[in-house]
Amino acid sequence: KKAQKFDFTALEANAVALLEQNPRVQARVAKQYPLVMVDEAQDVNPVQFKLLDCLQPQSMMLVGDDRQSIYAFRHADVDQFLARSAKNSLFLTKNHRSQEGILEFVDAIFGPRFGERYRPMAPRGPVDFEDTTVRS
Repeated sequence: KKAQKFDFTALEANAVALLEQNPRVQARVAKQYPLVMVDEAQDVNPVQFKLLDCLQPQSMMLVGDDRQSIYAFRHADVDQFLARSAKNSLFLTKNHRSQEGILEFVDAIFGPRFGERYRPMAPRGPVDFEDTTVRS
């Protein structure tokens, strides 16, 4: 601490502690960041989720795909992401990167693994928001 040398884990913990222990700092940060968007939210760990809670934003958007969670070794909590995104979710169902054959292969491999949670992607086509699903 004296040398001001912190690893990433310590920085996260110190940020949470600062916001939890200092209401003036928390209020200032909440005012400064009323809206928060988290990309790759499926890879957020419990301490990072706690930090987001401490920010107390007026609105928060989590962008992620539980099927792409790759940071379990870094304590990513995909179940917490799923729980937090269970309401008011928008699922994109068109894939603009892959050919139909690749999508069929992915569906065959991952559909059975993910069960009811699996949502197959439609092949390339124009963006059509009618093809999205909103849960609330």
